[in-house]
Amino acid sequence: MQFMRSASLTQLIEYCWLAAAFVLPVAFNPWGADIFDLPKYLILITLAVLLVIFSVLHLLSAGRRHIASDSILLWTVLGFFLAALAATVLSRGLQDSLVGTFGRHQGLLTMLGYLVLMLSAAIFLQNAGQVLQILRIMVWASAPLSLFGLLQFSGFNPFHWMSDSGSQLMATMGRSNFFGAYLALIIPLTMMLLARSRRRWPLALLLAAQLLCLVLSNALSSWIGLGAAGLTWLLLRRIKPASRLSQGHVLLLMPAAAAAWLLAGFLADPLALEPPAGYARLAETILARGGSIAARLTIWQQSAELILERPWLGYGFDTMEAVFSRSFPPELVYYQGRHVMVDRAHNLWLDYGMSSGLLGIGTMAALLILVGVRIYCTLRTGNEPSQRLILLALAASLAGHLADLQFSFDQTASAAIFWLLLGVAMALSRGLPNESQEQGRSRSSHLALGTLWLLLFSALFCVWPLQALQADRHYARASLDIRPLTERIEAMEQAVRLEPGQIDYHLALARLNGLAGNLARVEQQLQAAWQLRPNDPWIMHLLGNLYAHNLANSPENLAKAEQAFRKAVALAPDISGFHTALAIILILQNRPYVALDELEEALRLDETDPVAYQQLARLHEVMGNQRQAREARQHAERWARHEMNKPGSK
Repeated sequence: MQFMRSASLTQLIEYCWLAAAFVLPVAFNPWGADIFDLPKYLILITLAVLLVIFSVLHLLSAGRRHIASDSILLWTVLGFFLAALAATVLSRGLQDSLVGTFGRHQGLLTMLGYLVLMLSAAIFLQNAGQVLQILRIMVWASAPLSLFGLLQFSGFNPFHWMSDSGSQLMATMGRSNFFGAYLALIIPLTMMLLARSRRRWPLALLLAAQLLCLVLSNALSSWIGLGAAGLTWLLLRRIKPASRLSQGHVLLLMPAAAAAWLLAGFLADPLALEPPAGYARLAETILARGGSIAARLTIWQQSAELILERPWLGYGFDTMEAVFSRSFPPELVYYQGRHVMVDRAHNLWLDYGMSSGLLGIGTMAALLILVGVRIYCTLRTGNEPSQRLILLALAASLAGHLADLQFSFDQTASAAIFWLLLGVAMALSRGLPNESQEQGRSRSSHLALGTLWLLLFSALFCVWPLQALQADRHYARASLDIRPLTERIEAMEQAVRLEPGQIDYHLALARLNGLAGNLARVEQQLQAAWQLRPNDPWIMHLLGNLYAHNLANSPENLAKAEQAFRKAVALAPDISGFHTALAIILILQNRPYVALDELEEALRLDETDPVAYQQLARLHEVMGNQRQAREARQHAERWARHEMNKPGSK
């Protein structure tokens, strides 16, 4: 058949790369609830499946002798894959580890999508012309996003998107820091194309827009990433063919790294950290006595301790939220608030350690070192100026993104571009020939054919993505308060039928049935969520609230509520609200002294909780301790006023 020809398959593989470079950053679904990440995730998985099919057909058509092979790369990727697979199989939450959580989608399937992108580029890229085509598409894909971001900053918000990040300038990434990470990844590539271009003003205008968006996004870790990218470029451009990087150049990295860490400490979170005012405030910030720096350091320390508890394979991808709750540091309440859930360590290596343990860290580090060594060796031995410039830009982009990830975490679009760039760098390191004019014309002539076959093959795999998008659309409809409750429940039931493995859909359906008074259905959906995500204390807490507040306070239901709250406390003993909830049930059961122990533990963990003080006052009144009741009531009123006066509270 015609599509089995090697040349056509090469074109199809190339168009999958181009689609990933352009469509993933731009894609969003304004009609869904998971507006940004779900469509990107579905597109990534679809493209990965197509790449696997086209690659297998290419191998069968052209034969192995015509395919570039790299045994070291293949063994490194295999090690990373086996570590990720073992971490998923042995995960504490198999469902989340396999497909990822709602709004994140960073499970094993997503990691496989990244690996397929990288390996296909490393193996099947044939000339420098293809590389430039991919990089041009990446760069120009940022043009509509930069324009949209600037319009958002000016107040243009047609979709009424809101974010709790440092800026409302988010383009189609969902948060300003995600948009900043994407821009820091693309800017070095834009600079490379600008240096190569004869007609420079369009690229110069685009670069100015990118830099302006990066500044306005307030994505401070991305500023550090861009600085690291510039430093990498300056260091590596000094490398001459057959020369070595001097010791002086290497020593420059040490103060640069120290400065990056200091800046990250200062600028980690503009929402929680006020600008330093005087030397006293400066010293307090450096010592991390409060604010977001202390919160970040606390999360890092606790993540490291959790990794040591399960060192080799971690807990599985996208499972950190439930795992971290089990040993939640009480001081985080003062740094980030009482209801904050931690689902990322905000550090590349700690996140990999939580996801896939030391084996995941080791194999990822080995892969990055391999790419870095190949880039360095190619710069030493290569004499072709245009390819050296491309390699410099790739090295800067990759290094900058890695620096960014020391204080942040990835999302699908920027991660896919990062992994694709890894593959491009590996392909360039094996010495790609420059594209001839005949090859360029041939690739252009096959554009229509390649696009046609790509659409045809995509249609074969659109059933699952369309089903997921349809379920997300039903979820969005169910979330609209202006709709009748019966319609919202019906829409949510359709979402659950389409995607029964999505835990958040079950929780949403439970909430809506609770509003309708259908308590049996609430219990059913919470139990279904518990089966999908066992050992999640928050689901047990919701189940306890159901028995405690929504059902008649019969002895049987109070006993069920106590059992659920005790299970939540056992899973997460350092979350004060669970102890308070258990104490309320114990008070209703006329067990004041046991309840007193729970309230004292709650206040030991969080001495600013007005609810715990209110219950303590109530308990002391029952026990006849009027003075203690009065003191507890005063504390409750004090901390309630404090919460009302917090910035952003109503």
